[in-house]
Amino acid sequence: MLNIITEKILLRGAKARKIISFEGCLKNDKLPQKYLDYYPRLETTYSSNHQCIQWNIYFGESYPWYFRKGDIIEEDLFQKILINIRECGNRLHSINERLKKENEGWKGEETIII
Repeated sequence: MLNIITEKILLRGAKARKIISFEGCLKNDKLPQKYLDYYPRLETTYSSNHQCIQWNIYFGESYPWYFRKGDIIEEDLFQKILINIRECGNRLHSINERLKKENEGWKGEETIII
């Protein structure tokens, strides 16, 4: 489950949100390769430029949308981001369910005699 805590603010008279904190998104090395190979996808990365954790949201564009703690996002854009994050979550859930079925019983030792 993903959690995003925001503060509702007005930015020059327009509704916006300030990102207070976020958690629950996995890093690349914890996500299935089938999820990372296509879009949309969501991942947590460390931004060396900004010295902080950020979420990258890929929708098939060259560059991801991203947000970090303290970012201010206009409400219309924030709602679009939420729709896409839900799409990413649904896609990941579907892939995990498929992998669970495909990999069922794949454990233990096996002796191969040649």
